[in-house]
Amino acid sequence: MKTIELEQARCRLAECLAGPASGHEKLTFILRFFRAASPHFSADALRSYHLEFSSPFLKTASAAALANRPPGFLLDALELVRVYRERFADDTSADDLDRAERACRLALLETAVVLGEWGQAREALEALSGERLAAEPADTQDSASYYPLEACGKLAASLAGPCPVAAGIVQSVADRWCSEFGAQTGDRLWLLFAQKADENRPAHPEPDCGFLIAAGLRTRVRLHPEAADDTIRLNNDWVSRSEPFHRLIRDALTSMRPILAKTGYAAPSDRHGHFLFTLSEREAAFYGRSLEAPLALLAAGGLVNGYYGRPLVLFPDSTAVTGGVDGEGRIQPVDKDGLKAKLHAAFFSPLRRVVVPWPNLQEAVSVIEQLRISHPNRRLDLQSADTLEALWNDRNVAEAGRVTTAVRLTAGLRRNRGRIAWSAAWAGLLLVIALLLLPLLLRDRNPASIDVSGSVLVARSAGGGELWKHDFGVPLTRSRYADPSLRVRVTDTDGDGRREVLFGVFESTDLGALNGSLFLFSADGDLRLRLKTGRAMRFGGEIYEDHYRVAFADAADLDGDGTKEIVSIAFHFPDYPCCVNVWSLSGEKLGEYWHSGQLEKAEVIDADGDGVRELFLAGQNNEYRCAVLAVLKPPRLTGASPQTPAGAYAADGLDTGGEMAYIRFPKSVLSELALNRDIALHAEEHDGRIRVGLANMAASAHGIQSHFIYYIFDPRFRLLDVDVGDCYFSRVFELRGRPLTDSELSRPVLRFNGKGWSEIQRLKAGSD
Repeated sequence: MKTIELEQARCRLAECLAGPASGHEKLTFILRFFRAASPHFSADALRSYHLEFSSPFLKTASAAALANRPPGFLLDALELVRVYRERFADDTSADDLDRAERACRLALLETAVVLGEWGQAREALEALSGERLAAEPADTQDSASYYPLEACGKLAASLAGPCPVAAGIVQSVADRWCSEFGAQTGDRLWLLFAQKADENRPAHPEPDCGFLIAAGLRTRVRLHPEAADDTIRLNNDWVSRSEPFHRLIRDALTSMRPILAKTGYAAPSDRHGHFLFTLSEREAAFYGRSLEAPLALLAAGGLVNGYYGRPLVLFPDSTAVTGGVDGEGRIQPVDKDGLKAKLHAAFFSPLRRVVVPWPNLQEAVSVIEQLRISHPNRRLDLQSADTLEALWNDRNVAEAGRVTTAVRLTAGLRRNRGRIAWSAAWAGLLLVIALLLLPLLLRDRNPASIDVSGSVLVARSAGGGELWKHDFGVPLTRSRYADPSLRVRVTDTDGDGRREVLFGVFESTDLGALNGSLFLFSADGDLRLRLKTGRAMRFGGEIYEDHYRVAFADAADLDGDGTKEIVSIAFHFPDYPCCVNVWSLSGEKLGEYWHSGQLEKAEVIDADGDGVRELFLAGQNNEYRCAVLAVLKPPRLTGASPQTPAGAYAADGLDTGGEMAYIRFPKSVLSELALNRDIALHAEEHDGRIRVGLANMAASAHGIQSHFIYYIFDPRFRLLDVDVGDCYFSRVFELRGRPLTDSELSRPVLRFNGKGWSEIQRLKAGSD
């Protein structure tokens, strides 16, 4: 950097400091200026610049401006404090220097705890407390930063005895984080920003320009049909209807009204909200399309809470959302540089989850993975959304309570205080009617089992009584629907306490429109959903027509949001393509995965402990002619099983499915002797171990499939043990006249690594 360039940079910095930029942004510009100049000029040469910008620096070096910054940025700020203290002590206030230094060290401590880096945390804590700390406490070993709030609390507890001052500092951080980033839900949502000084100035691409702001809402609903518009106050100041922030709120609320009506929340267009948004940093410029999605959630939640007079909609304190919204409620991507800055701010904060637009997910994953190279302990969940409706229904983003009869009744009474007497009389009448209907209500109307007779499906109660019938119009094979663990489920799918019937058609004859159909009937026999599994596909250039039969169906809460999803497996008849689908209870197809070979069953197991349960699909692969296990991360299933590229078993036009794990089991001696292919029938998790059971028709002299060998893995799919049944030994000896050898029992197990196959090494006892 030359002197003339330095002077030009000084002028730009001075112009920025005199403008409307926030304290967060001004501090960024000051440090960026000295970071660029220091390698080229001595402290003496920069003396005039230090003196010129000392007051703005010390004024903006606050806890708010230093929060959620990378360690390098904080160290630069601390170095600038040192320069002022050592070389310009006479020209700066000692109190201001002390305050700035403490703010920097406290920010370093918080960032180190978030990143799970005890060494840096200890240095900052020793400087703050004046106490000498021991090596890393044993109970902070798991402070791997997915739960920084818990790690901070454990650290404070471990220091309480030997270092009371340090423990008090850490406890104050834990208390503040508990109120700001606690796991409980509240009425505010974290907004992600990339700094902008004004509308004509582009976002800065540097990652240290991102920051977080918590937007809280207080809402009152005004029942004025003649009102022209929703009114908004920002930090108790009226916001003009011509301001961008007002337009953002109005457009967001317009996008959310159809979703509120669809999900059962009464929010008619003649109900007008008076919104009071509390924002922690009023200097920042609150505009930009990336605010549309979170503001839509806040506005809709405020309107619902105000309408019903209770906090029905709450938001997790540890989640941030970013994304635009189009006129049809689809989440729009944000610009790449702004996304990078926002993710950096989230990464160095105690946030646990960031929701990004679906088109930005790959970029977001790349940014987080790059940060994890330097800070491997930090774990930040990334989640994507493609529609506002999906965001609203996601329990990780919005905790939307059910609108029960009691909620509607009390809300109506509150809004109609002049008619309380009439409402009470109406409630009494309803009570009398309910008492008269009580005998009917107590009658067992809950399905417990099904039966098939000809073309008719019959639902029966626990006592065997017939509840309802449905005639499909074509004959069904009764024996195919006898196993309640496969294509028929009688289960409570929606959590209302009554069981629905999930029924998949599994016939080897062409039933026309019924081929591959999956039906969901209500407890009263009403048809809620009819789903179509499978479609015409091309594998290795050969076309397989749209003729499928449902082999497996189940309903389970896969993503931990309290709402179940439907999982189905359908076989092509008579050939091999197999289609796995995940559906929402509204009938939306959330994912589709294709497999070259039949998959028998889907087990739902949370193998990695992240609260999202994986699909363990056991079956066989036609190309490799062996038993396989595919582990998929729901609900978004894509692609196809890993096959030989351009081979006869490869799905044309589909990439590999990005499985969490895809495992090929070695062919057993039984499969070679009896020419019966092995098949994986079962997967289960117990005490942190995953057992996969293989079967072979030849394992039983009676021709009945049964497990003859178990492969046991840890949650990272490392092979721990192989458990062989006695029937395996005896059948091999019976068929060939000599026992199994050790080498035949330890054939290699292969795993697909995204590009090819690698052997899974068997862990030795005691190894990790």
